[in-house]
Amino acid sequence: MRLSNETLTSHEARNTTLERCAALRDFDTFACDASWTQTFFSDFVSDPSIFQHVPYGVDTSIFKPMDKTQCKRQLSQALGHEAILQKPLIGIVPGLNSHETLRFMRKLRFANPDFNYLVIHSTEMDNFTSDGCVNFFSIASLQDKEASPFIFNALDALVFPTILGSSPLLLLEVAACGIPTVVCGYSEPEEISGACRFIQISPSFFDPVDLPVESISQELRFLLENPNEQKDLVRAGLKAISTWTGEETTQRILNLFGYLQNRKMLQPKHRNHKLLFRKHYNLVSGEIESEALVLSQVPTPVDVEQAIGMTLLEEYTPMEVKTVLHSICKEPERAEKILENLL
Repeated sequence: MRLSNETLTSHEARNTTLERCAALRDFDTFACDASWTQTFFSDFVSDPSIFQHVPYGVDTSIFKPMDKTQCKRQLSQALGHEAILQKPLIGIVPGLNSHETLRFMRKLRFANPDFNYLVIHSTEMDNFTSDGCVNFFSIASLQDKEASPFIFNALDALVFPTILGSSPLLLLEVAACGIPTVVCGYSEPEEISGACRFIQISPSFFDPVDLPVESISQELRFLLENPNEQKDLVRAGLKAISTWTGEETTQRILNLFGYLQNRKMLQPKHRNHKLLFRKHYNLVSGEIESEALVLSQVPTPVDVEQAIGMTLLEEYTPMEVKTVLHSICKEPERAEKILENLL
């Protein structure tokens, strides 16, 4: 199942994902376009490996370094803002709801009045207005998308949050244009690991993400004041992008499909056991206890948790059974051991 990071902006989509996690078979997986999706959900699922990273490929024949001065002039003419040429231009990919984006931009602009900003978003209905220092660029239409390489090359740096809702393809495309990046988020993106300035923030399932304006400002200033650091990040970013092309993505999909098909062929056949669950009074403890027996010519006692797992496996997937066992067993390791023995 393809899982787009941008769709996970809403809590409803996150809850739906968690519900489907429990129903996955051992040879099912979510193909995520962002590496940080797995990091986020690792606190909520027992097996994060069900989230496989399969990003969209970048067309490096289109998204590539261009003459920055010329691109800045073209952007300045298109926006009608001469100030674009007078101060560093910082690209912002917010990955937030519109009101949170505006609040973040007010804080960032107040902290750094000597920068110009270009907010890159994909909102169909553009309710934003530019004011000279803060400009908005929508890539929702095909025409805007075709202008993207020129727009990205006009940037001096990019701020990108690796959070649910942000577009990983935008990160790759901007990096492919040779733009140094400041990343803040749940984890350093696998896509350009080692090719960005990274700021750690904690995942939050329900609360709005609060991007650290002070830390972002410090990293931007360090980056713009150190040309050698910029060159190193650009060089590392272009090298990383060479492994995330369309051809590489196609191969990743084929490899993943082959891996899942192989797991499907190796799925064990679960035996149907005749089980008896009953309660008895423990004279020593003075309590009513549950017990389970495997019925045969000579009934054999079996742990209640194991018997529950044996019963559930007749109708439910191992992932569903694992979820139940994790809930009823006091020790997660015991739940894993029981399921391992049953499979």
